[in-house]
Amino acid sequence: MMTTSNDSSNFDAMRHAMVVSQLRTTAVSDQRVVAAMARVPREVFTPEALRPVAYRDGTLDLGQGRAINLPMATGRLLTEAYLEAGDRVLLIGAATGYTAALLTEIVAGVVAVEEQAELAAAARTALSGDAKVEIVEAPLNAGHPAGAPYDVLIIDGAVEELPAALVEQVKV
Repeated sequence: MMTTSNDSSNFDAMRHAMVVSQLRTTAVSDQRVVAAMARVPREVFTPEALRPVAYRDGTLDLGQGRAINLPMATGRLLTEAYLEAGDRVLLIGAATGYTAALLTEIVAGVVAVEEQAELAAAARTALSGDAKVEIVEAPLNAGHPAGAPYDVLIIDGAVEELPAALVEQVKV
């Protein structure tokens, strides 16, 4: 799908509205997170059919029990991670790559693990050319021990129990 300048300005306006109404009102207080979310085009990481609602205040269903988190949840997750510029992050649940793209605006490097081949492929496409992120196709509960140790572990989704294999990959 070719993006027209009108489409682009509509997405810019929606992105601005997301920042003003969904982030600044919900304790997303890390200005680096707010700035990254204002810059990174969420629609690029959204399936084409869902692009018109890429900035809505809700999750975006990717099928097979997976979704792109609502913007406020992503913003709070990254704010509460207390990220530092030199951090290497292990991101579990890369999905289409949106959270990984946000992280590359803030930290030194990201290893993003995704177990669904079609989602990993979408993330690679959307993030192509970004040397700060590596997409690894592997089981989510296994992480990527070959790249350990990491400074920060972020799980972009819900888990009932934190797998020991992931904890072991993070520095003390």
